[in-house]
Amino acid sequence: MTRRVKFNPPPRGFERAEFEARAAALQQTMAREGWDAALFTTAADICYFTGFLTRFFLSPTRPWFVVIPAKGMPVAVAPRIGESAMTNAYLGEVLCWQSPQPHDEGVSLLADVVHGLPLAHGVIAAPLGAESTMRMPQNDFDKLRRLLKPVTFADCSAAVSLQRMKKSRAEIDKIRYAAQTTSAAFAALPQTIGNAQSEIEICRAFEVDVLSRGADSLPYLAAASGAGGYDSVITPPTSRRLQNGDVMMIDAGAVYDGYYCDFCRNYAMPEQNKETTRAHESLYESLREGFAAARPGKSAEDVWRAMDDSLQRAGYESGGGGRFGHGVGLQLTEPPSLMRGDNAELKAGYVLALEPSLSMPGNSLMVREENIAVTEIGAEWLSDPARAEMFVFGDD
Repeated sequence: MTRRVKFNPPPRGFERAEFEARAAALQQTMAREGWDAALFTTAADICYFTGFLTRFFLSPTRPWFVVIPAKGMPVAVAPRIGESAMTNAYLGEVLCWQSPQPHDEGVSLLADVVHGLPLAHGVIAAPLGAESTMRMPQNDFDKLRRLLKPVTFADCSAAVSLQRMKKSRAEIDKIRYAAQTTSAAFAALPQTIGNAQSEIEICRAFEVDVLSRGADSLPYLAAASGAGGYDSVITPPTSRRLQNGDVMMIDAGAVYDGYYCDFCRNYAMPEQNKETTRAHESLYESLREGFAAARPGKSAEDVWRAMDDSLQRAGYESGGGGRFGHGVGLQLTEPPSLMRGDNAELKAGYVLALEPSLSMPGNSLMVREENIAVTEIGAEWLSDPARAEMFVFGDD
């Protein structure tokens, strides 16, 4: 039986000084842009600025609001069920309503909080742009706009994304830990699957192992298999049974203390053809080129180009995913995008998923992915980078 190594987890939560710094950085942006306050509604943004972490966001019944004024601490407007839990977060005040209350799900109380602020500019910021959502019904957001007139809303999604892209050492440690547990489970999978033969059986064994090694959860798990490649990288595992010559991809996003890792592995069944082996080795070289390019001052496009050029030299075309990676943090995918046209300048503290992919014969594809952190002098691996050769199932 495989011994499941458990790694030493980093401390949960953050020092108060880290939340103070996050709020102060946003308030500096607010002063520069002429915003009186910022409104946040999603689990990731609320956790980032206050430390409030709960899986209760999976329930769509109740909205949650955090307002960060131009000066002072964040204020929560929350359903009564969350009052006690929120007292431990970085919040100056927690105001509650009895929820569910469909006719007024906290909107009037939220409007009262905003009206009580000094509104020098009459502008409230909220994440309204790319890769952002408002976690409240559209009708309620329209109602809030009416209640706040003549106050208007400005989009702060780019500013908040830019701030969140630069991770602290404590944030990186959490992502590294999630990646360590996942890397170890990936490496051990050929021994831990036992008699499992289908995608879903193999993934179930993998998930149990990830959790046994110390991850909190595995919210994202995709898998696909096929002869010499696969046709999708985003679907859940199926009951398809693996056969000789198959390749199976597993993509995992494990979480520790709210922070994701996100990377994949390819597994081979016996009797692989030479083209499949060469493709996997070419992706390995592409990853290495991306790792070398991920330095402060380089752009997200520079990293993409390094990986794409490597694959082109090997005679391959992109696998069609639209990008070769992305940021990772409180969400499975975050800005920047490693793609043509993304000129985001890399800085020390950025955490990236390098994810080159290539097209294979027969409309199939292959992908490899690792997690890295950009440092002052280059990059460091957070996942344990897999070797050029694929792991093999059923190889005695």
